[in-house]
Amino acid sequence: MSDQGLNSVRESRIEKQQEERLIWVILVCGIPFLYFAIFHASLATLVLFQGYLLTGTAAGIIGIRNRTVLRQKWFWKAMACSLPVHVAAIAGIFYWDQANPKIAFKGLYTVGIVWLAGVIEMFVIVAIIQFFRSLRSS
Repeated sequence: MSDQGLNSVRESRIEKQQEERLIWVILVCGIPFLYFAIFHASLATLVLFQGYLLTGTAAGIIGIRNRTVLRQKWFWKAMACSLPVHVAAIAGIFYWDQANPKIAFKGLYTVGIVWLAGVIEMFVIVAIIQFFRSLRSS
């Protein structure tokens, strides 16, 4: 095996380990939110848990799949512009939970509203990222 092939295998293995570490960090950091949402159920703990799910999913997808752009300035400008979208998604989740308190604490609805907000948020964030990427290449 050539040195270049060995380096690419080594880099691939290191990248895979970094992805696994990021996933574990996101999962372990979510344990307190899950605990409070289950054992100290209130609207506030539910919204915090759902907000963490949304944030962890978005950060995980962006952090794992777009690792090469994490060091580029245009990407962080796009993320700064995406922050209001994320806040709006969490506010939407909070509004839905307050409007539907009887079903908000049921597992499928809890995850479903996060999924819906996450899908909408991801479409908007991807559009923002593409916009900033096109500005960079112009």
